[in-house]
Amino acid sequence: SSDVCSSDLGGLHLDGLADSADAWVGGLGSKERTLAIMKDPRCGAMAVIALCLLLLIKFAAITSMIEFEKFWALLVIPVLGRLSILVLYQTTSYVREQGMGSLLARNYPKKLSILVIFLSTVVTLLYLIAVDYRWQSLFLIVGLVLLLLFLRYLIVLRLGGMTGDTLGASVEICEMVCLVWLA
Repeated sequence: SSDVCSSDLGGLHLDGLADSADAWVGGLGSKERTLAIMKDPRCGAMAVIALCLLLLIKFAAITSMIEFEKFWALLVIPVLGRLSILVLYQTTSYVREQGMGSLLARNYPKKLSILVIFLSTVVTLLYLIAVDYRWQSLFLIVGLVLLLLFLRYLIVLRLGGMTGDTLGASVEICEMVCLVWLA
């Protein structure tokens, strides 16, 4: 297949970031054009640039954490990144009727999700405090909330709601910010 950014073999969130980067730049502010570009399986220049930058930044942050023996925090970074999906499903409508996440959006358990978000955040915060990230962990959680509010604002402003690609992009962006902050 000529689909370089295919998520058939994994990399679903990276594919979402790539598609979102291409669509945000190529969509020129148009909701319809942005959504059409997100459906296109090909990767453009912005997708490649976004993926390269993201992976380089993550690599540098992880290397720094390992060098300074702060690698225990790496266990919770994926949890924090994936919490962005729950928060966005909790607060944002899904724009595609036939998208990968449309079934979940229609049947999303909002009350259970609030509990999961709360418990995951508290457990993550306590874990980070226990492994020597005292004030950093509190600032990280506050920073993530602000980042998600900003991402949600941009998503709603451009598209009127979320897509699977914007969810994947939010996971990758949140993970990267967590890694850089804790590094």
